[in-house]
Amino acid sequence: MTPSTTDSKKQTITLQQNERVLSEGRARKRFIHASAFQRTLVGAFVAICIALPICMKVDHLGPMLAAFLIVDAFYLVMWGVQHMSWSWHRWWLTDQRLVVRHGMVGYQVQSVPLDRIVDVTLRASWLDRLFGLEHITVRDMTGEVSSSAMSVGLNLFAVENAEAVADAIITASRGGNSDR
Repeated sequence: MTPSTTDSKKQTITLQQNERVLSEGRARKRFIHASAFQRTLVGAFVAICIALPICMKVDHLGPMLAAFLIVDAFYLVMWGVQHMSWSWHRWWLTDQRLVVRHGMVGYQVQSVPLDRIVDVTLRASWLDRLFGLEHITVRDMTGEVSSSAMSVGLNLFAVENAEAVADAIITASRGGNSDR
């Protein structure tokens, strides 16, 4: 039997023999706005820190207005970059493994067999909660036996109905049986 391929909005995953997709998803669009907003807050802080001393020295608000215009332009650029990069973040839960694909120009595909999953963590910062977002981090056995900082797990960003997805990952990693 040949491996089959599932195609979902120009993003594909090659399935192994007798493998079937249980669930799939992608980063929610709200995550794009939250990510751009975070970066813009940092940009605004830097722009104001630069513009405020100049305004005090020249005794008018022209530099402050210029700083706010720069921050607005910065937000639009960051929104575009975030939109392009996170619109490619996808994940698939099959009956054998969890696969995450992300990247804009180049991409990275990470996969972990379900029987090697050690921990599933839900996380949301204060800003994520403001935008109604939750992320899932899945750690596998590689991080448990390796001292390398390279294995930090798989990240599923801006997951819709994150608690249900986390439960599905845990259930699938236990072989469909939650009593194990």
